[in-house]
Amino acid sequence: MKLAYLSASQIPSRAANSVHVMKMCQAFSKNGHQVTLYARTPADDSTDVFDFYGIDRSFEIEYQHWPVIRGLGGIQYARQVKHKIQKKSFPELFYGRDLYSLWAAASLKIPFIYESHGPPSNKARHFLESQLFKKSNFKKLVVISQALKDIYQNLFPDLKKESICVAHDGADLPECIASSNSPTESKRLQVGYVGHLYPGRGIEIVIELAQKLPDLDFHVVGGMDADIQRYQDKPTENLQFHGFSPHGQLDTYYRRFDILLAPYQQKVAVHGGNGDTSQWMSPLKIFEYMAYGKPVIASDLPALKEVLQDGVNSLLCEAHDVGAWLQAIEKLRTDLSLRVRLGEHAYQDLLNHYTWSKRASLVLA
Repeated sequence: MKLAYLSASQIPSRAANSVHVMKMCQAFSKNGHQVTLYARTPADDSTDVFDFYGIDRSFEIEYQHWPVIRGLGGIQYARQVKHKIQKKSFPELFYGRDLYSLWAAASLKIPFIYESHGPPSNKARHFLESQLFKKSNFKKLVVISQALKDIYQNLFPDLKKESICVAHDGADLPECIASSNSPTESKRLQVGYVGHLYPGRGIEIVIELAQKLPDLDFHVVGGMDADIQRYQDKPTENLQFHGFSPHGQLDTYYRRFDILLAPYQQKVAVHGGNGDTSQWMSPLKIFEYMAYGKPVIASDLPALKEVLQDGVNSLLCEAHDVGAWLQAIEKLRTDLSLRVRLGEHAYQDLLNHYTWSKRASLVLA
């Protein structure tokens, strides 16, 4: 199938949504489809985007400038994307997360699939989505959690249940899992957190754990420079901030860690430090943790429990209860067999249900 993926993401960028877009395009391509990604022109065009994300050069990228027009940039961008598409041979399917680009492309009468990672944020987007769902060439809505599907069904009661597909996020499998899930020989356990430092991501929990467990090494990979500087103002000798790393270079860190943390709080901000996705999120890092066969300790939020099971493929703790997090780490420190069992089960769950390839097949089924 000839498929056009419509995105408003800037490629490359530090945002998780850009990783998602690139991984899905690669997965569609590996599944046998001819893929063209339409994305925003990067601020710095000197970076090799495929190396940045650690993916194959298996699809084309068409860049389009984002007009600096207050309040209208997204609409004008969508029009330009449509115009660029019209200059080429039309695809058989439009797939994307950019509401405005899909709205513009829908007039070409080609089937389209809309993927949403959150409910409409205002009345205007609610109206546009409601009209999008009524178009004859609308095929389905893809959402990242059952919780988000329930929200959409409440917001759009006329949207048929069978037209909504739940597809949690995913991860690629490491090239050599045998060495990835083997416990380290180091005497000091290496505890890792990978991701942004926005409010609600739980970095305060990581810092407090490091302070209370001085005989373990803690690592934080990711974050903006200003956020890192703020947290480093209270130094902890066994806690190291590694800063941002391009997605294609995270493999080295994942292989180094013995335990991985996902201490999401009751309110979880997104890119820019705003919003709250805790009710419906499907964090990329959860699946990447699982892919490396390492034991995961995560918050027992309902959205995460759609994928994680306490004592089966992870240990789950009350989000803000530092004592519970301490107990979970101590349990894993003293029980090597538990670490191995949780890691192996998480890896098998990822392999069976949550690879990008399986997700790409699911959303097109």
